[in-house]
Formats: sequence, C-alpha cells, structure tokens
Amino acid sequence: MNSWVHKMFQYFCGNRNLAGIPKRLESAEVVKTIKEAKVAEVVKAIKEAKVVKVIKEEIMINKDFLKTNSGKITHCIMHHSTTKDGLLTNDWEAIDVYHRSFRINWNIIVRPVTDLVILDDIKNKINNEYIKINESWYNKDKVEKFYKQAGALIGEELYVGQYVGTYVKNTKIETSWRAIGYNLGVERDCGRIQIKYGRSLIEKGAHCYQEDMNNHSIGWLIVGNYDIGYPDIDLWEFCIKAAKEIKKEFPKIKFLGHREVEGVKKSCPGELWDMKQFRKDLKAKR
Repeated sequence: MNSWVHKMFQYFCGNRNLAGIPKRLESAEVVKTIKEAKVAEVVKAIKEAKVVKVIKEEIMINKDFLKTNSGKITHCIMHHSTTKDGLLTNDWEAIDVYHRSFRINWNIIVRPVTDLVILDDIKNKINNEYIKINESWYNKDKVEKFYKQAGALIGEELYVGQYVGTYVKNTKIETSWRAIGYNLGVERDCGRIQIKYGRSLIEKGAHCYQEDMNNHSIGWLIVGNYDIGYPDIDLWEFCIKAAKEIKKEFPKIKFLGHREVEGVKKSCPGELWDMKQFRKDLKAKR
C-alpha cells in the first residue's frame, strides 16, 4: 500500500488529519478513491474484526495496581506528549529517563546511568565516579558541574542532591525526579497499543500541581502529540476501555484533560483530543 493510499486508509479508519492528502479531495471523494483502489474491503475487515480483536485481546490495567492507592483518588488527569508516538519505540521509557535527568531549559544536561552492563563497574567505583540521587545513579563529576552551573544561574550556592525546580532569569532549571511523573501511560510499542506503569498510586504524582491534583488524581499520559493530529480510532477505543477499567475501581472518578484544570495553560491531552466526546463515549454502553 503506497504512502498516499495509506494516509487515506487512516482517514477512513477515523484519523481525520488530512496532512499529506491532496486538499482537493473531500471526505466523499476520499472514500470513493479508496474503493477504487480496492482497499475498502481491507478497511471494513479491520474495522469490524481485526481492530476489535486487538482491543479484546489486549491485557488491560493491572487490578492490583489500581487497588494499591491512598483512597483519595477523585480524578484522572489526561496528558499527551510533545512528540509523535514512535510506533516501534519505547517512548514511555524515554520520558522516564527525561524526568530522572538534570535539565536546563528542558534540555538534558545529566542523564541517569541506565546501562545494566556497567553496574559491576559502579560497585567498584561508587565513591569516585558515581553518585546515587533519588534511586538513580549518575556520573558524579557531571552532577557536581550541573549544580555549579545551576547555582550560578540562580545566584545562590547549591549543594549536590538539593532539589531544584525553578524558573529564574528566563531559565528553567530542574533537578532529577525519583521516577516518571505519571502513574499510567498508553503507547504503541513494537506496533501494539500497551499500558505502561509509572508511579504507584500511593505516591504523590508529578503531573499536575494545580488544585493539588498530584495528591488525589491518576496522571495518565497518552503518548503522541494530539495538537497536530487526531488519535487513531483503535487508540481512542483502547483508551475508552482502559478508562472503564479505571472507573470500575473508582466509580466516582472524573476524567479531565490537563487543560481543563483551573490554572493550567497547556493543551493536554491535545487540542484535537475531544474530552467532551471522550466522556460521552465513556458513558456509552459498548
């Protein structure tokens, strides 16, 4: 299937992002063109069988994970990432590494040591080359240089290991977090839509401080930039089913886009992610 027909195929399956499709084609013409390309039967089969089969077979949210909570969960705050979902890559892991890194102006300055091969080396050189902060290991010299640089920018002396999360002199400075800020994630990994797990629900989140949501909400990240593209129908249906799993454990929980929390100036989970329609679909019997 050539790339242009594939884009029309995605359009027909529910992705209404027309990027790359000739603008002279309106929806009826797109469908007609697909039929002429003899793709309609494939679309129908996927919509009626294959997509549904994937959704039914997919392992949903671990019940023990949901049951392990503080008893204060009132909301589920939905977020999206700033980049597109890499269909064959583990974006959740990359976001976790980002949150556990030392950052200046959103750029990683010092990343955690994640290569398991060097663990034995860490044990031998722990006092000389590596330092442990917030349950992660880092190159000691790089961390010390970061704190000196951050201190100079802030205008005060900082000690190694000190938490810093500030915006000063047009500069954003953040030290490492203990873990990824979200509790749950959804992404395509190796071509399959999967649930990802982050912080336990008994831990304070790091995804929405407004209205104290970090203390009484589930932070849910849907990997993908839905400011620039609509969610595919299979992803949308997957998230509806996942939300219903969450609602079974928390019957009174309210699903909000991050942008819907008072004081938030972000678009999460994306301008093209319709939260009203999501809540409507969530209530519908399927």
